Amino acid sequence: MFEELWNSTDQVGLNGSEANLSRRRSYDIEEDGNQHPFLTDAWLVPLFFSLIMLVGLVGNSLVIYVISKHRQMRTATNFYIGRFTIKIVVK
Repeated sequence: MFEELWNSTDQVGLNGSEANLSRRRSYDIEEDGNQHPFLTDAWLVPLFFSLIMLVGLVGNSLVIYVISKHRQMRTATNFYIGRFTIKIVVK
């Protein structure tokens, strides 16, 4: 009996994503049946990813600037790090 409950989605014919959609809250669905994306899906997640990308871009640019402008920072290790940051910025 417990195996039947464990594999209940297989018996109904639902895969994982369809089973997750069936569990959505009722207030996320309009009267005409369209589903609103969650607040985090709509703008919060892209905002966080954009901020992370911007911080990384600024940080890598600062590394390149410091290595190129300050003579004492031009060591073999820093050139290696600088080439790595250039690769990330260009990519």
